Amino acid sequence: MNKKMKIQFILSLLLFSSVQAGANYLTDTLFWSGTIDIYENFYIDEQTTLVIDPGTIITAHNRSKIRSNGNVFANGLFDNKIIFTAADTVGLYDTAAPYGGWNGFHLLNNPNGEAVFNNCVFEYGKANVPGSWHTWQYGTDTISANRGGVMRAVNYGSIEIDSCSFLFNFARTRGGGLYCDNLSHITISNCLFQNNKTLAFGGAVYSNDNDSVYITNNVFIHNSAFSSYNNPEFPFIHYNGDGSA
Repeated sequence: MNKKMKIQFILSLLLFSSVQAGANYLTDTLFWSGTIDIYENFYIDEQTTLVIDPGTIITAHNRSKIRSNGNVFANGLFDNKIIFTAADTVGLYDTAAPYGGWNGFHLLNNPNGEAVFNNCVFEYGKANVPGSWHTWQYGTDTISANRGGVMRAVNYGSIEIDSCSFLFNFARTRGGGLYCDNLSHITISNCLFQNNKTLAFGGAVYSNDNDSVYITNNVFIHNSAFSSYNNPEFPFIHYNGDGSA
């Protein structure tokens, strides 16, 4: 084995080990390709750029999440998509269960951050704190962990999402698929949002207080924002929910 091959081999081992262990904050540029398994929450600081190659499959175990304060470039291809998925999906829509699905991709606290997602599949994300609110309390819930089933972007710069699919994701309060708040710019184009669910606001997407929002040529199918409960003071069932798409 020559020197160049040895260096490449060592770097590959370091990358594999850090992902398997759920590494803490990283620096510089991180490349993901092939099969990536996340077993603990994976954190990326604002100095890091994550680059994900076409065909990469990222599988989250143990309800782990990916949180980035840096840049992300995930450029899949039409016939070679990047997939973000969960190892365990049992109990995905069960609000009393902490398990089922994964905790999603979080883009946070970097007004200069840039994220690009092309030809990606985001599936089986779950944002749910069991018992955090009941019945009529949905309108006052402020728990961030109940927002953005598979993607939550808050206090961030620019996000471009094109030709992606958001499938079978659940958020307890806001944004069954995607939650975005206080962004400089977000574009969502040519995407499919299907079978995403929340109990309150925005079955597929919840967008709030962003400087620029551009949503075009997307398809929304079978998303829901709905819950119900028995009101003991009145002889009828009360229904919550606003904005299935």
